[in-house]
Parts: sequence; C-alpha cells; structure tokens
Amino acid sequence: MKRPWIITIIICLLLIGGGIFVIRWPRTVPFGQCSEVYRKYAGMEGVKASFVKDFYINDTLCVDVTVLVAADTSGWNTLKNDFCLPVLDSVTQRKIDSGKDLVFMAIRKKGNCCETADLDDTECDVRATSFLNRTICLFHVKSLKERSIVEHYSLDISINNSKKK
Repeated sequence: MKRPWIITIIICLLLIGGGIFVIRWPRTVPFGQCSEVYRKYAGMEGVKASFVKDFYINDTLCVDVTVLVAADTSGWNTLKNDFCLPVLDSVTQRKIDSGKDLVFMAIRKKGNCCETADLDDTECDVRATSFLNRTICLFHVKSLKERSIVEHYSLDISINNSKKK
C-alpha cells in the first residue's frame, strides 16, 4: 500500500526538479548564429560583448541585438573609432558629465558601422549609443517597419533618460 504513494512522490519530485532545471538552464545562442559584430568583439580585451536573440521591442516585434560595453577607456576609444562616433559638442558633453544619459541613434548599413543607411534600406542596423554608459547597442532589423519601430523605441528611451535628473 505504501509503494504507490512513494512512486507518486518520486515522480512528482522528478517533474518539479525537471521543471526547475529547464527554467534555470542558460539560454545561449551558438556562436555561429550570433551577429558578425558580436563575433568580432567577443573576447576582445576592454569590451564586453553580448548577443540577445529575439529581444522584445514591443508586443509584436522582437529583433536580434548586439550590445557592446566598454570595460575601460581603451575599450571605449576602440568602440568610438570602429563605429565612427562623433565628437560631442561642449553643451552635450556637460549634460553627460552631469549624469544625463542621452541616447544617440543612427541608422547604419549592415556590415558597415560607419556608413549611413539609405532611407529605403531594409536590412540595416539601428545603432543606439550611450556615451554616459559607454555602451553601443545594434538592433539588427530586417524591414522598414522593424526599423521604424526600433527608431521610436530608441527615441522613447532617449526622451525618458533626458527627463531624469
């Protein structure tokens, strides 16, 4: 009579343990499926690179995103040069120095971080840059609709950050 209860309890514990295992299992993307930009900067000294597969922008859109964070001044200088980031004017630099996290957005051709994409380019990267956090996010879009939604998303972040402080 005790045997069926013991088996039932063991099965329940295995199911719970299996569920916890699945939830806690790291969700990694194979290196070959990551963006070209991520593969270039992964493991580079001075830069922390991350690749997010299917990042949710809103309820209807998710895109792949490469995030590059400079770990030190050397890494930030590398990113600024590689991505052709502009030199900021003194007013903007003072705002950033006072702690305002302004997000600068640019539309770049896929595979060319410095060249501006044409208005009708469907596959391109929307680059959002935080000089305060020394971070570059590349949203890898595949259509004009995705591009427009990501542009609005980045603009909303910039506006919300500029209202803080």
